[in-house]
Order: sequence, then C-alpha cells, then structure tokens
Amino acid sequence: MSLVDADKQWFKSRCGFETQETSRDVSFCAYAIASPEPLIIEDALLDERFKSNPLVVEEPKIRLYAGFPLQTPNDQRIGTLCVIDRKPGHLSDKQHQIMEALSRQVVSFLELRKRSIRLLDALTHMHNMEGILTTCSYCKEVRDTNGEWQHLEKYLSKITDIRFSHGICDSCMEEHFPDVLEVWNDKNLI
Repeated sequence: MSLVDADKQWFKSRCGFETQETSRDVSFCAYAIASPEPLIIEDALLDERFKSNPLVVEEPKIRLYAGFPLQTPNDQRIGTLCVIDRKPGHLSDKQHQIMEALSRQVVSFLELRKRSIRLLDALTHMHNMEGILTTCSYCKEVRDTNGEWQHLEKYLSKITDIRFSHGICDSCMEEHFPDVLEVWNDKNLI
C-alpha cells in the first residue's frame, strides 16, 4: 500500500519490497492515481512511460505493475494498493476482483482510523466535563484544563489537598526490580 503526495510516495505496508519511499517523479503509483481505474502494466520494459524508469532498469527491476487507486469518499485518490513483480505477467479476472475489493477495504480502514483519531482527540479535550478525567492510555498522565499533560500526582496535588505516600506494587517489583526481589526472597527463606 502506498500513499502519494506532491513530491513523494511512501510504502506504508509492503511485502518483499524493502524500499520505504521514492520520489513521485519515478513513482508508478503517481500514474495510477491519475485515474479512478486500475493501472495495469504487464511489462514495464515495453511501456514507453516506464521503460527507462530507474525502478525498471535498476533494482527492484519492476516488470509487472498493477496499481489500484485508493479513492476516499470525497473522490480524492491518495495512493494505491499495488502488486509488482520482476517478471512480466498479468492478473486473472479473480485477482483483479480481489485487488479492487482489497483497495476498497484499505480505504475503509483509513477512514475508520481517521474517525477514531478525531474521536480520541475530542475525548481528550473533555477536561473534567461531567466527571471525566482524560488520561493517556499508555503513560497514565492526565490532561489538565489548559491541555497540558502531567503526572496524576502533580495534577491531583493542584486541584485537591490529597497527599501521597509511595510504594512499589508486586507486579512492578517483578518487572523492574527482579534482582531485589530475588535477594528478598532468598533472605525470607533462611
């Protein structure tokens, strides 16, 4: 799967292809997004547009290219779902149908991701509304009314009179201090 902008093409998901990005001027996918129809090149060496392309004459030596545009609901073509091969070839009707279905599925997943990000952003801006405290799912920091992230203790110290004492739970002791736990266990066995 590739995404294309004004200057570059990024391979966001790939299999058997190590390149992570190319300039748009050598990109097959830039041609593919020019139309809502798939771009099928059965032998790039025989295609005037691509026969001297560095991706054809040098590594990865593309011969077969089949690019299916990723078209958003507002008719923007943002990239492609494509397959390439070092040998000339073609797609069967069934393979063509599968690639079209998969390209629609990719767009659906991208749209869902975009909606999820918008929803998460909206949720993180709900500063103490109706008893909701916004916390980071990973580091457990809290977002205050100014939109700043800070440790829970610091946040609670600012808004309440709560005081804290500290300890280390069993899980954290096992994960972060296994040497101390081992010594402690040995001393308790004696």
